[in-house]
Amino acid sequence: MHDTPPLRVAVVGASAGLGRCIAMGLSQRNARVAFLARRRDRLVKAADEAGNGALAVACDVTDSATCRHAVDEVVAAFGGLDALVYTTGVGVLAPLTDVSGDQWANLFATNVTGASLITAAAASHLAAAAGSAIYLSSLSASYSAPWPLLGAYAVSKAALDKLVEAWRIEHPNIGFTRLADGVQQNLGPRCAREGHPILDGQRLHAGRPRRRRSPRRRGALRTRLRQQQFHPVSDPGATAIRCRRRTSTMVKDISR
Repeated sequence: MHDTPPLRVAVVGASAGLGRCIAMGLSQRNARVAFLARRRDRLVKAADEAGNGALAVACDVTDSATCRHAVDEVVAAFGGLDALVYTTGVGVLAPLTDVSGDQWANLFATNVTGASLITAAAASHLAAAAGSAIYLSSLSASYSAPWPLLGAYAVSKAALDKLVEAWRIEHPNIGFTRLADGVQQNLGPRCAREGHPILDGQRLHAGRPRRRRSPRRRGALRTRLRQQQFHPVSDPGATAIRCRRRTSTMVKDISR
């Protein structure tokens, strides 16, 4: 017998990619999910596919009025909001010497400012529900050296990490958590397939090769990752997600 009401979640950046996958997974676990992004046509299709009362809400995170309107629409439909998941992010593949002012502005508007604007719109509702806010960050922001040609992206994600800490300090009644996604070693083959030839066959760690773990140590690490438990309210730290398991792990953690 299930007396617990379904989790009410707004996933920002849910029209495609990892955000869409997380929103779909939460819906499959009986959460009421609002799909938020700019492209309404994709949102409607995703929400229809998700079913379970999923909602499609157009939202431009760089505009504070749009953020407030989107959150109001979600709260009106769901009767409240238990969790906010911010997956929106953009990157620039270029050396720092070639990154323009407009590109820097777009990076921070989407990866940092947008996260704060949508959080500000949702904060009172999350506080009322003793809810949580989860943000997708990157291992390159705080846990490893920036990837070549993605320095600007890493800087914006580092700023996002600090933003989450600032929100946590000002609003201790909301559970703020960041999920650091990515891979730290054996990047070469995957990145080369995605069109980044400078990473082909290279292992990146502060400019020098990283020692390979023995099979026994790698097995112990995998066991710790599998056993790792995360709750967005009680654990204010960041959770590093292995790339190949990232979607299923995030959905499981958010829906607990």
